[in-house]
Amino acid sequence: MTNAFWAWAESDPDRRALVTAEGDILSFGELGGRVNQLSRGLQAMGLRRGDGVAIMLNNHAEWVEAFLAAHQVGLYLTAINYHLTGPEVAYILSNCEAKVFITENDYQEAAQKAVNELDFDRSHCFSLDAMEGFLPYESLLEPQPTTPPKERSAGNLMLYTSGTTGRPKGVRRPLADGPPEASAAMSAMLGMLFDIKPGSGAHLAAGPLYHAAPSGFAMGALHMGQAVVLSKKWSAEDCLKQIQDTK
Repeated sequence: MTNAFWAWAESDPDRRALVTAEGDILSFGELGGRVNQLSRGLQAMGLRRGDGVAIMLNNHAEWVEAFLAAHQVGLYLTAINYHLTGPEVAYILSNCEAKVFITENDYQEAAQKAVNELDFDRSHCFSLDAMEGFLPYESLLEPQPTTPPKERSAGNLMLYTSGTTGRPKGVRRPLADGPPEASAAMSAMLGMLFDIKPGSGAHLAAGPLYHAAPSGFAMGALHMGQAVVLSKKWSAEDCLKQIQDTK
């Protein structure tokens, strides 16, 4: 089987894919349907291959949806550190040339300051929960069918460096030619280096997904058909409970 999320969603739709920090479970089929809806929703807003989407989210299912949607329709995804201030968020939001911004109410102070500073198009701002001036995230998905979108192609992350002088530097690698499955197979190789077998086990994402390493390992595990268990904030007790509860 191809090591790609979309292949698992088609061939084994009832397989457990995602366990949220709240304990909700999404199958590969359910998650795949929502990813297709978001992919189509972004395309319906006019986004095309090479355009950018920025998210400022904790480790929610919607973070994973945004990652997979961007990687399915040739978009760059920038995950912004939710500890940043409004001006810092504004700089990255502008620098990555995002055409859509997705966040949540917990970070509304920085988000509002950023979009106000940039005069960012409010019709392209979405929040997981109620936030003044932001549209509901679900409105991106609801009108769209759950079938795969047209014009599928591999997307990529646009990462920002840390520990550098001055402002963070955006790393914008060229998009790979070909379908998203080819890129996903490369991502899955990360887990295979540790002798992880496709379809076996579960992966606990205990670190913030806006960091390259936690997101890289988590998405690689998902492409290998593993269940990804999300944790919003590290604690030893929660970690042990999630391990115990994930059968």
